[in-house]
Amino acid sequence: MSCAHWLSWRVGWDPVTARQHVRIARKLAKFPLIDDALRRGEVSYSKVRALLRAATPENETLLLEHAKLMTASQLEKLGLQARRVITP
Repeated sequence: MSCAHWLSWRVGWDPVTARQHVRIARKLAKFPLIDDALRRGEVSYSKVRALLRAATPENETLLLEHAKLMTASQLEKLGLQARRVITP
C-alpha cells in the first residue's frame, strides 16, 4: 500500500488530493526554509503548494519573502510566471 493510498483510506481524501500531499511532503525535504515556515505556521499549505511549484534552492528565500506578503492565488500566478522564465 502506498503512502497516498493509505492517506486516502485513513483520512478520507480522494486519491488525487492524497498524492498531492505526498508530493508536497517529499518536495519539502529539499527546501528547509519553506518547510520551517510551514511548521511554524508562517505560511499556509496552499501557499507552500504554490511556492514549491516554482522553488529552486537559489530562489527559496525570495519566494518565501513574497509568500509573507501575497495570497496563495497571487503566489500561484507568480509561480506560473517564474516557470515561464525558467523553462524555455
